[in-house]
Amino acid sequence: MECCLSFQKSTTDDPDYIAGVVSYTPVTFSNKTTVEKFVKDNLKNYLDLIAFTNGKNVDILVFPEGTLNYWGLENNRTLLLEGAVDVPEVNSVNATPAKDPEQGEILQTISRKAAEHQMYILINLIEVSKCMQTHISEEVQLQGMESNNTDLTHAESVVAEKEVTQETVKENDSCGEDGFMLFNTNVVFDRNGTIISKYRKYNLYNDLAVSIERKPEIASFTTDFGIQFGHFICFDILFKKPAMKLVQNNIRHILYPTLWFSETPFLTAAQVQAAWANTNNVVLLASGGNLADWGSSGTGIYIGRHGASKVLMSPNGEKRIIIDRVPKNPDITELEGKNDVKEFSPMEMQNFHVNIFDVKGVHILESPKTEHVCEDFLCCSYEITYKANIIKSIIFS
Repeated sequence: MECCLSFQKSTTDDPDYIAGVVSYTPVTFSNKTTVEKFVKDNLKNYLDLIAFTNGKNVDILVFPEGTLNYWGLENNRTLLLEGAVDVPEVNSVNATPAKDPEQGEILQTISRKAAEHQMYILINLIEVSKCMQTHISEEVQLQGMESNNTDLTHAESVVAEKEVTQETVKENDSCGEDGFMLFNTNVVFDRNGTIISKYRKYNLYNDLAVSIERKPEIASFTTDFGIQFGHFICFDILFKKPAMKLVQNNIRHILYPTLWFSETPFLTAAQVQAAWANTNNVVLLASGGNLADWGSSGTGIYIGRHGASKVLMSPNGEKRIIIDRVPKNPDITELEGKNDVKEFSPMEMQNFHVNIFDVKGVHILESPKTEHVCEDFLCCSYEITYKANIIKSIIFS
């Protein structure tokens, strides 16, 4: 335990809170190492980043998607099962892993650090679950939201039990032959180290060994400084459920772990994050994993229509935390000391998959303009026409 930790926690009376989002490059897995050591090395790096927050009064810290016990093992079910974590249910008797010696090292360690540093922590990991274990349906959670629009913790605690029989196991397409399901899962710890929210990714992107729930979960929790957070994962941001369901329920602060594969010119991580936060006028706390060979990066704090306060795209890969004060009300008229955004040169952007598209320049002064663009066997034809309105100058005397 770090010596002499001191904290000044945000309260419900404060106009803002302090958030940290992690930009993290995961350890490389190879056949020369074990899954256990691979996970331990990533966990050690996580602890170093948590220690960095000492004295900075961070209220909530978000880690990226897939950088603890997933990337490097992806789509290898045997290896994933070896490193996967059995996560207790919210509000269960063993929901504080630091106090439960039966819990695995990842949960015990993060639980303990959340309590030591007195901050909320979101981590993303691969969760293992026995087939047909307890699941939370969207309808059940929405019933809880309708009864109390400002707090979803009741909905998260409501579960739909199913009897485990051979017939029901066969009915679940996500169940592996080994009798287990693997989920890409967010786990949120409060200042006491207790698990207060979970979410299993619903919209997968090339995650061949990972299961999904039959219906998307709508996950949220309320903090002691008066903010209700929703959370989802990476590719979910492009879909109505669960992302837009949170917005429709007036949740305006979103935690967003991601391992985004950026594609220029329109799908870099920072573009997607900024656009989503702006369109929905919400606070988005995005924590991105860095994979240089895959063009993956993108971490930032976005304040609704005010845009990004801090953004990091790291083509070279690094491990650091972005920390900033976040207004509780995204509608405030002015933000002081914001817009710490790095501009990239064309050469730097080459690292983000700029060459995967056939990009064709258009000189719009030639109208109409008809062109053809082909990518392998797929060809597109387009025609551009425009009409210019000429405004005559007015001279006053």
